[in-house]
Amino acid sequence: IAVLFACFGGGVPMQSNYPYQPGEDHKVLAASEFTAALPKAMLARGAGAVIAHIDRTWDTGFSWEGVSRPLIDTWINVVQALLRGKRVGWAAAHLQAKFLSVSAELSQRLEQQLVRGEVMPADERRYLWLQYADARGWVVLGDPAAKIAIPPQPAKA
Repeated sequence: IAVLFACFGGGVPMQSNYPYQPGEDHKVLAASEFTAALPKAMLARGAGAVIAHIDRTWDTGFSWEGVSRPLIDTWINVVQALLRGKRVGWAAAHLQAKFLSVSAELSQRLEQQLVRGEVMPADERRYLWLQYADARGWVVLGDPAAKIAIPPQPAKA
């Protein structure tokens, strides 16, 4: 089982989810979306599953100086689940939960801005949007039922 925290580690969409310059349209990245070569090769050579990112990924998933404290709980949960023998799909559910949480927070903050006129600071809005876009890009390639074979531990006396 592999977790690839890398831009385009899982594949490439036809169009980027991120503009390269403020106000710029999203760039066309490929004639059609495709799965990256590395996870395909890993799966062909015996990996049970690969958790990877589509499109660019950002370290804002961990922190953004002055806007948020480091947020590594999701990744701790993913790794701990795998090391405890949970299936890949179970471990990756932590990534889905983060996406849902960030989506709800962004939606709530935008609603407060639209309905109540509570202006969200630009840094916060950018941070939440990047969190949202980054969290939605994680995929499981291979078998979501794969798990790490953990040998039984001898009973403690």
